[in-house]
Amino acid sequence: MPSDRSRTILWVTVCAFVGLTAAAIAPIRSNDYFWHLATGRWIVEHRAVPLTDPFGVASSREPWINDEWLFDVGVYPVFSIGGHAGVAWALAIATAALFCAMLVLLQRRAGEGAGAPVSAVALLIVICWYGAEGWLRERPSAAGAACLAVVLMLVSRPRRPWRIAALFATTVVWANVHPSALIAPVVVGLSGAGAIAVVATAIALLANPYGIHGVLAPIRLVNLIRLGDFHNEEWAPSTPAEFPLFYAIVIAALLLFAMRRRREDLGRFLVFALLTILAMRFCRNQALFFVALPLLAGPAIPPLKKRIERLAAVAAAAILIAILANAWFHNGIDRSKFPVDAVARLRASGLPGRIYNTYGLGGFLIWNFYPERRVITDGRNELYVAYNIEHNRALRDLREWHRFIRKWDLRLAVFDYNRPPVRLENGREVPPALVYFPPREWALIAIDPVAMVFARRDAYPAGVLQRWEVTPPSTGANARPALRRAWPPPPPRTPQ
Repeated sequence: MPSDRSRTILWVTVCAFVGLTAAAIAPIRSNDYFWHLATGRWIVEHRAVPLTDPFGVASSREPWINDEWLFDVGVYPVFSIGGHAGVAWALAIATAALFCAMLVLLQRRAGEGAGAPVSAVALLIVICWYGAEGWLRERPSAAGAACLAVVLMLVSRPRRPWRIAALFATTVVWANVHPSALIAPVVVGLSGAGAIAVVATAIALLANPYGIHGVLAPIRLVNLIRLGDFHNEEWAPSTPAEFPLFYAIVIAALLLFAMRRRREDLGRFLVFALLTILAMRFCRNQALFFVALPLLAGPAIPPLKKRIERLAAVAAAAILIAILANAWFHNGIDRSKFPVDAVARLRASGLPGRIYNTYGLGGFLIWNFYPERRVITDGRNELYVAYNIEHNRALRDLREWHRFIRKWDLRLAVFDYNRPPVRLENGREVPPALVYFPPREWALIAIDPVAMVFARRDAYPAGVLQRWEVTPPSTGANARPALRRAWPPPPPRTPQ
């Protein structure tokens, strides 16, 4: 490889690594991150994986197949050393390193006569990083996508014994950090790596604490989703209106494959088609799609004219600058998404008891309060199928709601602040906090822009509640309009 080309690739890689690392620094925003962190703490303390769920009050008592346990064990020590900021930095560096490794790999093959000028590959890398970044937060899917990239790197070369061993080891890790490992043998087979490689990756899926049940767990999860028992937006299809970049990239990649039409691109195209279908079916699979795309479409980029190469370089730099202009450049916990202040006041109150919460806040509360206080639910919907049905019924009938509260002995409640209003039988719309936590039955003890915290009046001494009860923010010239609207009189009637 000529020295001037090597220097160009080196500078492009360094700039991409620094820029993508800086752009990825962001506060914690994943709901599931916190229960993963709590699970890692539980495993480290008990030196075993939990056989059943130890966190949620209403979760089913069936065996908990946590096929992301290795991610949990990995993220907790990082937090123990560097806190949430350490996790954010580790994720940013690892993600940038992964994409830069793909850039270097593609350029090394370009030096061997495979085309793919550095400017075009850099443009592809930046676009794919941007498409994947929202899905590669502090969650196991980031580790699963990285494992997919490693598998694609390994199957792109002639078959050798050490590569089979590396495929086996990578799939073992993948099977224990994210359930997307189920596609590993399919990806290897479509890539044309040979029967031995396919068998090796299939056997590797069984190397998990749950055996065949760990392999079948993702299939059961998909079946539950089809039954409509889930309430997670990430399992929704990818629509063109909501994800225009994804569909634009799919069309561009299809045109690229159609123009080249080389036999050696067939395996990569088949994997591309598989990942496209998966991402269209469930939007959360876009992480796999965007991470794999440079390795799938990059080798199909033809040599370009100098003018087009310069345009690609300018476009890559402009996109990276635009990304950096809108970057967070700080970390910690996103206080616009998690009730940090309200939960801190609840902790200071020392009030014991089970907590009612919506599923999105469950992980954050588990991390803050387990084992002293237990929550009713969290984001692991597969463990709350029966509960979700019961909960939805209670929300539609106040008599059922009161039975629901007593049945589970819920004495505290952390309720999302900005939930949509409830329509009553008379057509009036009122804030849901008044419907489900009326002031005559519940005391408001904490509030912040994310959540309100209530304590049941008949569960605690009146003197204790008087110490912590706060005045509903319905008056005052400086009160936020949204907070004032959260507490209008009078008490409502039964909702529709």
